[in-house]
Amino acid sequence: PHSNRALSPQTAYIMTQLLRRVVTSGTGGQANLSTGVFAGGKTGTTDDNKDKWFMGFTPNYVCGIWHGYDKNSVVASNTSGSQIAFRMVMDKVHSQKKTRSISVPDGIIMLSVCKDTGLLASEGCEGITLPFTEKNAPDEYCEHISEEAVLGEDGEVVDIDTSEDIVIDPAA
Repeated sequence: PHSNRALSPQTAYIMTQLLRRVVTSGTGGQANLSTGVFAGGKTGTTDDNKDKWFMGFTPNYVCGIWHGYDKNSVVASNTSGSQIAFRMVMDKVHSQKKTRSISVPDGIIMLSVCKDTGLLASEGCEGITLPFTEKNAPDEYCEHISEEAVLGEDGEVVDIDTSEDIVIDPAA
């Protein structure tokens, strides 16, 4: 057989980590494996809520689950059947098999970026750590300021409220 590399190891690793976030802090939380095995994936729902999917993977396997009705009826909007089925199957499969690992390829750097803008995180940002290559890494800092920041006349942060109390401007 003839093969061609479709993605660089760096791009594959970055996508793997982004899809991992779907099950750790995104819409696919019910698919996070109970066994602690690395899993990632993507959720999907039709606009009319008649079909739900979870397409997921581990270092060993890929699995797609559809949740719906043969007669094209609406699926309850609060159900995560496809994610739960993925977790149950993958937990069982991995309980009897040694799990491969996902290694970080050369050329990957980890940076803290602003959750809202994707720019390098500054003090006023809620930062998340994501993988990048030198070529796709952001090079500008976010100018995001905390909602609690008090600005002076020149636009600079004068004080940041770290409590529930009212901020007193030190210049007053």
